[in-house]
Amino acid sequence: MQISVFPNPATDYLKISPVDGVGSVKIYSLDGQELMSTVLNNNQLDISSLRNGIYIVQIETGEQVYRQKFIKQ
Repeated sequence: MQISVFPNPATDYLKISPVDGVGSVKIYSLDGQELMSTVLNNNQLDISSLRNGIYIVQIETGEQVYRQKFIKQ
């Protein structure tokens, strides 16, 4: 399964598609500190509380872990 995370850069929300099979979603700083752990609301992740910068989103499904960098503006 290919997971898409958009828009990148993002301001308030990240959209994740498809959401079928997604268990948890976590946001990490570049130094590996976990900043957020949540379950998706619809297909959106509220990132408005994050400072501007570069982060890593980690999406766990039943079979695999998907990671992607994104920019918060």
